[in-house]
Amino acid sequence: MASAAFQLRLFDDQQPASFPSQPDRRRALTVRDVVNMYLPHDANKTKSREAHAERRRKLLLFCAWQLEPFGPEYGDRLVTDCIAGDLEDWILLHPEWKSGATKNRVTSAIKCAFSWASRGRRIASNPFAGVGFRRGKGGRDLTRHELASLLRAAGRDLRRVIVFLLLTGMRPKELRELLWDQVDLAGKVIVQREHKTEATLRDYRPRKVYLPAAAVRMLRRLKARQWSFQEFVFTDDQGRPWRKDDLCKRIRLLRRRVGLAEDVKLYGCRHFFGTRAVTRGENLATVQELMGHADIRTTTLYVHLSSKDDHLAAAVERVAGH
Repeated sequence: MASAAFQLRLFDDQQPASFPSQPDRRRALTVRDVVNMYLPHDANKTKSREAHAERRRKLLLFCAWQLEPFGPEYGDRLVTDCIAGDLEDWILLHPEWKSGATKNRVTSAIKCAFSWASRGRRIASNPFAGVGFRRGKGGRDLTRHELASLLRAAGRDLRRVIVFLLLTGMRPKELRELLWDQVDLAGKVIVQREHKTEATLRDYRPRKVYLPAAAVRMLRRLKARQWSFQEFVFTDDQGRPWRKDDLCKRIRLLRRRVGLAEDVKLYGCRHFFGTRAVTRGENLATVQELMGHADIRTTTLYVHLSSKDDHLAAAVERVAGH
């Protein structure tokens, strides 16, 4: 026993105090490898199925890109051979992505996958980390003439969407995903536990949308017309939940039909709500809560006073004491 103990002690004494780090044995990954590893992670992490589906579509589109006709797909390229300019070139090949904000959204969908792989040491670094596009003008609210034109030309289901956004200031995405079990008609409130800003709030709280009387009446009438098993509140003329692309297409067609500017967007209804709240005397903290902003600085971006001459003229008279 003593001999065995001596041998064991001798063996332990010969071990180095610390081992050198193991060499990096990661196999070289292709773009498609990274995307295929990332998508299941994104599906589990992302609470919005629509957001995951859109990210997946863009990533697969990126993988299918061919730099040359009949050449290999970009998904087959080694990540180590990728450069930031590749992503920029691919974005610019899509003229339908016009604004800087849209280009940045697509860019972000691609960069997320490679940032995730880099954080997990699956790849050495994200080759697209520095890619970004200059944002154009921010969105704006809609004029009364534009709103009247849209409402006259819109069909019943789309008109209902526009009016509800004007009454509540909801995000179009929140409206598309609104379920009946989130609506409390008696309490005049909508409670969405999964929402856009939940990850940025220091203390989690659900998104509450407070309903004016006109919105409550609209929802009561809508519920009375729908089947009892219907899950989504707002649906298209086929009874299906609205999709983002469908709404954007409808608004685009309406713009062309009635001759409105290209920057007339459905999101402008939300801007209209925020601006109207401020011009009618609500303080920014209240408007922040009504619009569901995590940061009050975001609220100030939604307040469009530069073209509200009547409001500004009245304000200067009040300040002057007349």
